[in-house]
Amino acid sequence: QNWFFSIQRELFRNTVFDIAYVGNRSNKLILFADYNQARPNNPGENTPLAARRPIQGFGAITITCPCGWANYHALQLRFERRYGAGLSFLNSFTWAKALDNVGQALEDQGNGNRSSPQNFYDLRNEKGPSGYDQRLNNTTAVVWDVPVGRGRRLGSSMHSALDGVAGGWQISGIHTATSGEPLNVLYSPAAGFQVSDITDDWRGASSLRPNLVGQAVMPESQRRGTRFWLDPAAFAIPTDVSRPFGNLGRNSIRGPSFFQPDLNVQKSFRITERAAVQFRSEFFNLLNRTNFRAPVVNRSASNFGQFTTTYQPRQIQFALKLTF
Repeated sequence: QNWFFSIQRELFRNTVFDIAYVGNRSNKLILFADYNQARPNNPGENTPLAARRPIQGFGAITITCPCGWANYHALQLRFERRYGAGLSFLNSFTWAKALDNVGQALEDQGNGNRSSPQNFYDLRNEKGPSGYDQRLNNTTAVVWDVPVGRGRRLGSSMHSALDGVAGGWQISGIHTATSGEPLNVLYSPAAGFQVSDITDDWRGASSLRPNLVGQAVMPESQRRGTRFWLDPAAFAIPTDVSRPFGNLGRNSIRGPSFFQPDLNVQKSFRITERAAVQFRSEFFNLLNRTNFRAPVVNRSASNFGQFTTTYQPRQIQFALKLTF
């Protein structure tokens, strides 16, 4: 189910402002789980996993359950201004919130998002931000047709040789800024804490979360360089076999923000009245800023909380296009 309400207003000449509310709701989404999920051990008990399963004589049973739901609400703003001399400005801003009780099988981008719950018998505790939830998103775009060259405001009658150097240029840039993605912190349980033995993937494995006992994101002054984001001391793996399910909420921690400017410079060369060549040079991540991907979210890993991957560094590409 989708719904929206928007207002568009021309503030003054060549200037438009949009404001919109956008929402949707999804029901009966697919959730994978172990239908034969075992009960936790009682205090002081050390019963094997197979003996704790509700259906004796069977191992793990993957169930495809239409038990999932999701909703999305967003405030969307857009401001567009077209100036003279081929200059235009566009800014789009979104303040949104996406919630669900399960991730989908192909959504995990390394941030711990899972298509199965921590506890199949307590799906209410799975409510949390969606794995793709991005609260703030701002995109600014500027395009400038440099007003120099044949057919433009300045130098419209310049010599073709000079126009080949100074005319027909266009410069455009895009700056993208987003808030951090959700992180679903997990741990690898020892045998006595296991309630399922399905491999940690989309087939219904229980994704156990630790207890949060401190400030999750390490203060900037305490980070060792830029390699640490989560504070290992803030997450405690359960020690009581009767309580394998930690108190940490699903997708409740945020990763680092993302900032990236991109630039495009292009020029058109007129060969004949019907043929032209366009030269493009594109600079992605122009300032070569290091944007980190999600840190390691498995509390049981030796490098928990550290960054191991980044988004692409600066990339430059050139292209020629012939139109006729």
